[in-house]
Amino acid sequence: MPIPAGHLVTAFTALVTVSVTTSAAGARGGESPAFAVIATNNRSLTLARPDLHYADDDGAKYAELFSDLLGRRNVTLLTRFDAGSRLLFPSWAATARAPTLARFEAAIDETAQRVIAARREGKTAEVYLVLAGHGDVAETGGFIELADGPLTASRLDAILARLKTARVHLLLDSCNSWFMLNARKPGGKRWVSEGAPTLLKSYPNVGALISTSSEGATYEWSQLQSGIFSYVVRSGLRGAADVDLNGRVTYSELAAFIRTANSTLVNPLYRPKVYARGPSNLARNTVAVWGKRSAARAITVSSSGERRLTIRDNNGVRLLDAHKEGGTALTLHLPKRGRYTVEETRPAAGNKRPTRRVKVLGADTPSGDLEALPLTQDASRARGTGGSAFGRLFARPHGRRAYTRYLAETSKRQEPAHYSATIRDVARLQHHLQTAVALERDGNTYVGLLSVGGSLSGLGLGTALALDRNLTGSRRGVALATSFGAGTLMLASGMATLLTAKESDRLLTEIQELSAATDKQRAHGMAAAEARLEALVERYAAVRLVNGGLMAGGGALMLIPGVMGLTSASDDDATTASSFVAGVGLVAMAVYLLTEYRFPMERTWELYLRQRDTDPRPSDAADASVKIGPSVSASGQEPTPTVGVHGSF
Repeated sequence: MPIPAGHLVTAFTALVTVSVTTSAAGARGGESPAFAVIATNNRSLTLARPDLHYADDDGAKYAELFSDLLGRRNVTLLTRFDAGSRLLFPSWAATARAPTLARFEAAIDETAQRVIAARREGKTAEVYLVLAGHGDVAETGGFIELADGPLTASRLDAILARLKTARVHLLLDSCNSWFMLNARKPGGKRWVSEGAPTLLKSYPNVGALISTSSEGATYEWSQLQSGIFSYVVRSGLRGAADVDLNGRVTYSELAAFIRTANSTLVNPLYRPKVYARGPSNLARNTVAVWGKRSAARAITVSSSGERRLTIRDNNGVRLLDAHKEGGTALTLHLPKRGRYTVEETRPAAGNKRPTRRVKVLGADTPSGDLEALPLTQDASRARGTGGSAFGRLFARPHGRRAYTRYLAETSKRQEPAHYSATIRDVARLQHHLQTAVALERDGNTYVGLLSVGGSLSGLGLGTALALDRNLTGSRRGVALATSFGAGTLMLASGMATLLTAKESDRLLTEIQELSAATDKQRAHGMAAAEARLEALVERYAAVRLVNGGLMAGGGALMLIPGVMGLTSASDDDATTASSFVAGVGLVAMAVYLLTEYRFPMERTWELYLRQRDTDPRPSDAADASVKIGPSVSASGQEPTPTVGVHGSF
């Protein structure tokens, strides 16, 4: 039976509608597109900071991680490899570009275009921005050094403004990285910052994961061939932090993992303070999802027993570490290709020694259980931790119990306060103040005695005029009044200077005590000390102005009898001349005091502010490394062996 043409049209229209609706729903229901821009830089822009050794390695390792997570075509790597790192990461060395400001901006522009395209399809893209290298804080705010200039906090602000329609995850591994998220503010705001970072308040679509030690520094460790913070972050993102095994690593899970891994470091200076907040300022937002687009092998570790795992690639480079609790299972996400060894250590049970096994994950071994991997000979015994300050990294097991403890502790405070005053900052202020106090004693004594000397000159001149029989009548009265008045003013000026309260001595004692204070006490103490020192400097400026005014007034008064004598037929030319010369001298000194002279405390404050806001913070400890590897010859044809020694002492 033939179907009417109208019914055919109706059916076709319905079919097209269903197809379009289904297609749109599929587009909206799929995984959101995600992109990573990674910029790492070993080199420093100033000789005051020694070059880093492993920022280029960290860049390649982050690129490998995000390639497994997002797909390689969605990852942009900007770094400059040294000779040794080029051998370890040849595929990334072939595609990486120099970490310059222009290339970083270009990578952001390209990513922004892809974010806009995803938005047109009804999807919200995710963007990972990873920055590792030297960082510091200047008068205008924080910055991270790229190859040809600083990426400043204000420039980062402008970059994030172009990514407002995406969910952005910002990972910073640099010294003083906190100042990339917080605007630089004067006074105590420099040392104490409470509440959510200002940058995250401006961009609720941005999450941040940053870390610095209590000294505002981050550290590298040759055992890891990586920055400490970055290595722990990558270990957590590859599944070691995923305590609920849902394939999603949240900011709070990652922060808890980092805290547990570093909790047993003996030296508190090396123990990082982590700030982890997801978009919308929520710690439980997801930072990474191992979903369908991920190209990785999943290796499961059963919940039975506590065990420590270290996974290395075929070149012996560590990929991740995990120390899981008994009763907690893990799923670790490893690159799909390549040969890896898994070093497994279980703690002693009873009177037995700890057990250690090394298993091999072949180049083509699929996902599976750790227990099913074949054993191999342990060839890594020589890779000990020695006496390194970081030797106890990952010493404490992490799992559901550790994560629960972390949530219980952090739930009591809305936003942690950030204290950025370091021992080096205290030492710098103390050094400046010690110098100022020593100079102050000499300076105050000099100015005070000068004023007293001027007063004695005035009083002496007044006495001489009083005994001068040639002065009579009104001239005698004016001369006596001006001379004794000038002397009295100068005496008051001198006594005011000599009796200035020794506030600086008390302040120096309090600053010296800050070296042994806690982070919070040190930060608040520095803020209070700077405020008091600034007030003291203002007081000195007032004393200087008063002294200059009094000296100028005294000099003017002493000029009066001198001028009167010069315009009269007085026979006492000596008295007239001395009065005139003394008056001119005092006026000249007053002009210098009011225009050019500064008390030592004033000069010290100016110098301290200039150095505080512009000088890089030096390293506490000596640092040295030796690198042996090939380098390209001058002709660019054949590699020649080189030995490089680098250090800061």
